[in-house]
Amino acid sequence: MGLDLKILYILEYFPARSETFILNELRALKKLGAEPVIIQLSPYKDQIPLKRNEFKIYSLHSLKLLKIVKEIPNFLASLISKPNLYLPLILTVLPLYPKIGFRKATRALVFLPKISLIAKKESVNHIHAHFEGNPTLIAMLTSRITVLPYSFTVHGKSLFINPFLIKEKVQGAKFVVSISEFNKKYMVKKFNLKEFEEKIKIIHCGVSIQQLRKSGAEGQGKFLRILTVSRLAEKKGIDDILHSLRILNDLGVKYQYKIIGGGSYQQSLIKLVNKLGVYENVVFLGPTSTETVFEELSAADIFILTPKSKKTEIEEGIPVVMMEAGLAGLPVISSRLSGIPELIDHEQNGLLINQGDYKNLANLILRLWKKPGERKRLGNNLRRKVLNEFNLQKNVKVLLKNYAA
Repeated sequence: MGLDLKILYILEYFPARSETFILNELRALKKLGAEPVIIQLSPYKDQIPLKRNEFKIYSLHSLKLLKIVKEIPNFLASLISKPNLYLPLILTVLPLYPKIGFRKATRALVFLPKISLIAKKESVNHIHAHFEGNPTLIAMLTSRITVLPYSFTVHGKSLFINPFLIKEKVQGAKFVVSISEFNKKYMVKKFNLKEFEEKIKIIHCGVSIQQLRKSGAEGQGKFLRILTVSRLAEKKGIDDILHSLRILNDLGVKYQYKIIGGGSYQQSLIKLVNKLGVYENVVFLGPTSTETVFEELSAADIFILTPKSKKTEIEEGIPVVMMEAGLAGLPVISSRLSGIPELIDHEQNGLLINQGDYKNLANLILRLWKKPGERKRLGNNLRRKVLNEFNLQKNVKVLLKNYAA
């Protein structure tokens, strides 16, 4: 399956450490015989190291002004030679300038001849984009030039914040991947997509069942080992976790809390740790390798990630790291937010709190500290669900069938 399938992936960043799910998907596709070719629209500082010649990558640096200017003559030549093809594309993009900005709107047009040439040179059969905003806009426009089918994966952010041309993108796509039932329902209702509902496939991001061994942490040790893996941003709710730990301190619970990840909010969190007086129990490990993440998951007792959002900033999907925690057999405590309840069934395979409810969070941590048997029950149940529904190998096979259909 997939031996003759060559897919042009249009990605804003690759391979971004915060988007390991894309790299995992591409590696799984290669194992199934498909050949991904990657358009990297913008460089990214925090990249995951790749194996030598692992993928064919075309890096465009498409937001640099000099690069945009350099492509204008090529675009104008294409416009003059094929006005019937390019004029409608200009009319599609012109209204977007106030919404997405000069550079993103202009690059969506002027790089089209180059991207189309790459598609022809590589003899690709299909175009796919991750994220429903700018990468999908470029995939849609490229499809109109090359007459190749396109699809895209909806992760959520651009559905809720500054969405544009969603109905047009869905209408033109061969199919659409939604990573959660929550996103699909929201799309269909918000953008009046009832007639295209069958085109939107729910294919969860998944984790490789070979990549992580089950946690060896069982029973009640000398202290509770708590782990969070996340980008350090205010919306991730790590401040609420720290407030809950202050309560645990007052109750005499012995614990160690490790935080893996980096971000602009780190200094604020460090100040909060000192203010709350929990600094002796909290360790910031910073960004680490995937191997280190897996080692820490295997050593932990509980995984906690309690994101929160305002109504205008709902963008949390189903965090892949929660799936990895489940694969490790860990009990997970998280928030009732977006698609998270599709993974975490409260009291069945994990525990959920309302956003910002750090007092309840403290009670749940205390409960799991006192009841190691419940930790084991919840963790085992979550592991079973991940193996059945969030299995990367299974889900990529479904994706590949849609590409090949």
